Amino acid sequence: MRQMTRLTLTISLSIALGFTTGCENKTASSATHRSEAAPAVMEKPVVERYPLPERMRGINTQTDHGCPTPEMARIFSQWGVNAVRINFETDAAAQGIPDEQGPAPTDQNPLAPYSKNIGLLKEFTKACKEYNIKVVVAADGIYGRRLDYFYKSGGDDFRKGLKKHILDFWKAFAIEFKDDPSIVIYDVLNEPNYSGNSPSQDNGDVWSKDIFPSALAQIRSVNPDIWVMVMAWPWGLAVGMDTLPVYEDKHIIYSFHTYSPHEYTHQGVGSNKAKRGEYTYPGMMQEYDSSPMEKWDRAKYVEAIQAAINFKKKNNVRILVGEFGVIRWAPGREQYITDVISVFEEQGFDWLFHSYGAWNGWNPSFAADSPEATSPPASVDGGIHTGVHQILLENWARNNASQKTAASK
Repeated sequence: MRQMTRLTLTISLSIALGFTTGCENKTASSATHRSEAAPAVMEKPVVERYPLPERMRGINTQTDHGCPTPEMARIFSQWGVNAVRINFETDAAAQGIPDEQGPAPTDQNPLAPYSKNIGLLKEFTKACKEYNIKVVVAADGIYGRRLDYFYKSGGDDFRKGLKKHILDFWKAFAIEFKDDPSIVIYDVLNEPNYSGNSPSQDNGDVWSKDIFPSALAQIRSVNPDIWVMVMAWPWGLAVGMDTLPVYEDKHIIYSFHTYSPHEYTHQGVGSNKAKRGEYTYPGMMQEYDSSPMEKWDRAKYVEAIQAAINFKKKNNVRILVGEFGVIRWAPGREQYITDVISVFEEQGFDWLFHSYGAWNGWNPSFAADSPEATSPPASVDGGIHTGVHQILLENWARNNASQKTAASK
């Protein structure tokens, strides 16, 4: 999504013109001209307050039972990660209990439901500063959010039920973390989704033309320089970028999540529990359970995210693949991860693998047959150097190569 820092150098030079009769002393004349020349005016280079790496290659985690921790930042640094995205939620959600069992936000303290996680986040970002890791904070389990997995509510319900919580959260969060140098991107809402009856709701206008711009305004009232990320509607799917607006703000990053084909990457998960081991990549499979059987390989994957590729080329913007991954027991997962990362690199996308911490189904440090664990500490690190982990390490190593190249220039 972005090659970011732009240095603007404007040099204005006014030269006083003189006329001679041809009889004057040329040396004296030249001296006169030099003294009359206006001095060069040079503007100072623009320095980003929140500089980003040339390319972000990193990983996801989330607030969950005491995570993230400074030790996780140390591990990420050893792996070569240069950016971490945190799905941030209420203290109650992080403990797996309903929001109603924790404190509610108030006008005086909009961050009351998040106090413990804010403390954890501050300790984590201190460590990230030490290891030069950039942090993306995504609003995920925001107080009052009820993920509408079955698309029963409409855009108006989404707006009435969640908008105020999002706006209050981001203004208060921006104040709380304005001086934290490690947090460089605010991801306004993780995987926005809802359904509705009107076309404006169906194409995401409630999100992209109302809730997101309103949240952006709240953030900008506190911090004019932080990067703010907008995700395609619904669910952050790449296809949603066909209708995503381009915002008149120079510090916007555009994002999508990709798990295509979903039936492959999520086999053995949730409603796909019985399909564990059913599909091997590359091969014949369905995108969703209602989709036709098709051959999925690298070329088909490019086709699946073509809307995001087109959006970047058309608008010359930076795109961050905020989440991608494959369940750790999916046959052919090494080739899948190799292919999708090669596409991201080819297209100039930043990318963050999902995930480390919380439920260990996606965690690259657990083997395919490792027992499932739902929460830390058992779910954090499996201690296994898997094939997927090796592929990620090889690609994260590009971060160090990029830093050395930049330092030599």
